Amino acid sequence: MLLSPRLVAPADIPSLPKSKRNQHIQACARREIASKREYLQTDVHYCHQCFNWVIGSKEWEAHCQTHIDALGSKRCGTITYCHTLVPPAYCPFCLGDTSDSASQRLESWCRDYALWQHVDKKHLHGCEWPRTCPNPLCDVSLSDGLDLHFHFIDEHGLSRTVPKDAKNLGTTTPHSEEEQVPPTKRKALEDNVELSWPSPNNFHLPILRRRSDYVHRRLRLRCYRTSMPANYTLRLLLTLQGQILPHTHPKRHRRYG
Repeated sequence: MLLSPRLVAPADIPSLPKSKRNQHIQACARREIASKREYLQTDVHYCHQCFNWVIGSKEWEAHCQTHIDALGSKRCGTITYCHTLVPPAYCPFCLGDTSDSASQRLESWCRDYALWQHVDKKHLHGCEWPRTCPNPLCDVSLSDGLDLHFHFIDEHGLSRTVPKDAKNLGTTTPHSEEEQVPPTKRKALEDNVELSWPSPNNFHLPILRRRSDYVHRRLRLRCYRTSMPANYTLRLLLTLQGQILPHTHPKRHRRYG
């Protein structure tokens, strides 16, 4: 069904966030269709699977049953393209509950966050573990709420954002007494233990020896490159080792050659 341009006033769209414009257009279209056909707005439904409007409760029930019978995708999360909701979110528990009506099984949510709240409060409260995935196209065994949480994200396309007040998502089953590991305690230090410090000679001599060798090699290379006199090189080496006091800056030697 094509929407008329006069369903939504041009002044209404720019004032709304882009994420809410799609729902606003659907609400305006539902209101106009209900007024023209003389139906309640609750009897006018929009199908995101075939992108068509269905009018009447019985017609909507039969329409939902056709989609359930032809169910071929495991994805239950939303997909948004250019701020437009293409397919909404569907509850895996409701899809697999054959005792409910087709319209209840195909109930949709505009946000995955609202679907997580629905799953946590309605389906996971008092749930027994382990159990199989409730989706009719999936038979994976789930051990606890944390396993279900990651399974719905990886296999069924739900978002990673979970409500903070969720009590049953992300919780694990308590282990038996045999599997519980006793907490470890820190061992206290004995009072009669004495701390021993290394001797300063043993601590500094290897470092000074290695450093003097390094400086000596550097000075030999520098003396070779700049033709510096040997006595000045020796004085600079002894000054770095702290054996003699530093002298005034020597006169710059003229470079020959």
